[in-house]
Amino acid sequence: MVKGRYFLFSISFILLVIVIFIFGTNLSKKNYSKKNIRKSNERISEDLFEAFNLGNHSEFYKQFSEYLSFKDSLDLNNCDTVRFEAKNECYFSPHKKVHFLKDGDYVISENYPSSFVAMYSPEGKFKKRIGRTGNGPGEYSDAGFIDIVNDTIYCYDVGKKIILFSKKGDFIREYRITNRSFFCKDFRICPISKKVIFYNVFLFMKPHIISLLSFNNVDKNLSLLGDFGKMEDVSVVSRGFLIHGLEVNIINSKEYIFALDPQRLGFFIFDSNGNRLASFFSKKIKYLKLLNKIQKNEMNNQDQNADLFWSHSRCRFIHYLGKGVLGISVENPKRKGDKTIPFYYTFWRVDGEYLGYLKCPHRIVDGHDGTLYYWIEELPKLKNGMYGNPMLVSVKVF
Repeated sequence: MVKGRYFLFSISFILLVIVIFIFGTNLSKKNYSKKNIRKSNERISEDLFEAFNLGNHSEFYKQFSEYLSFKDSLDLNNCDTVRFEAKNECYFSPHKKVHFLKDGDYVISENYPSSFVAMYSPEGKFKKRIGRTGNGPGEYSDAGFIDIVNDTIYCYDVGKKIILFSKKGDFIREYRITNRSFFCKDFRICPISKKVIFYNVFLFMKPHIISLLSFNNVDKNLSLLGDFGKMEDVSVVSRGFLIHGLEVNIINSKEYIFALDPQRLGFFIFDSNGNRLASFFSKKIKYLKLLNKIQKNEMNNQDQNADLFWSHSRCRFIHYLGKGVLGISVENPKRKGDKTIPFYYTFWRVDGEYLGYLKCPHRIVDGHDGTLYYWIEELPKLKNGMYGNPMLVSVKVF
């Protein structure tokens, strides 16, 4: 009798587990549907909500979201193009960020195969090279990153110093890194506080994504203020070095920092003192689930997935487009011979609400004032056998 009761209890328990599993699976599928994708992980504060004026843009968000659901790909019928002049001493690859001076001039930096910072006219004509390679004042050996604040060009000579140039390209001053070398994926200058933000994403290191430094005008060096943006469950692979994951925006005289998590579709919001204000993540988009599945396989058996284009397996860029809208580029895993477009550009409100996405023919490298920029990778061949500068395409989305 006891055995019979135990048997019936075991069967009942198993059936209960099966029912819970089936119900939970259906509920999970329901939560992953497009209708429920708008739910964000976290609520931003009322001050932040008001700072970005989200309430007054509610009608715009509704119309823009409807437009994105109707429009599958980036509209290339109304776009502007600029063909950049190819120079043997200054040629760059079609994945570089583009920077703008107030008069419309472009500033581009490159660190491979040769290091340079160059200025181009609004028509794409080569104007001048800024600074030169070397180790002396105003010289750099690895000009991997630049930022522009009030027409002052900040060039980060990786691991060594930050060099300041005027809008005419003249050397102003430089600040050396004395206490610690910073190899980074991106860096930005806060326009008001002039704090320096380094964006670091590494595997096998203490997980942090941002280091905050300040300029010391007495000793002409950079002083470390501290690390912030810590993630307990950071998910980063060692490959995929092309990540521009920082954006700084000023709202009501306050600086807000957006930092991208490159492996998951998500972002953090900080103030200029390193205080984390909010964070949002989503794995609900279908191609992101595929991306996550392939990445797990990469970790378990890299040989089996050797035909994957590694550079197409993570989030790359984050941009503040205006009206409380962020843009995040997501690059879908792509196998050799696959003709599908691997580039997606997703749109989010700063409070984490998902608005939609557009497929793109190339990687979006910059975005502001509702306009997206990307390079066409059809490169003119130079006399030295290398390939020259590509064409910049700008598309207005709102």
